[in-house]
Amino acid sequence: MIRFTEKDFPERLNSGHGFSLYRGVLIQWDEDYDERILEVLDDMPARILDRLLITHENQAGIAFVWKGEVPRGYEEGKDIHLDTDVWCIGFSVALKDLEEVPMIPVPPQWWKE
Repeated sequence: MIRFTEKDFPERLNSGHGFSLYRGVLIQWDEDYDERILEVLDDMPARILDRLLITHENQAGIAFVWKGEVPRGYEEGKDIHLDTDVWCIGFSVALKDLEEVPMIPVPPQWWKE
């Protein structure tokens, strides 16, 4: 795994917590550096992982940016089950559908309830 710092990216993409490149996917870290995101990537079938460009986890929400179409099962609103937790896919989009790269969103407030 390669870890980048905020100085390596434009300010508008910067979460302030750095980035890593893992298995060909750019990870944008949040304040708690939840390494279970690596488990999510390790559990993805190779044909799916090969299509993933960027991911980010924050407060039990996960975001994905894909090359090509969003794979079935990884659409917004779907759940990712971990050993002791469930993360909701709050953002999942094909790169071609983005007009500009957004800040990766925090999951909706209802997720905390």
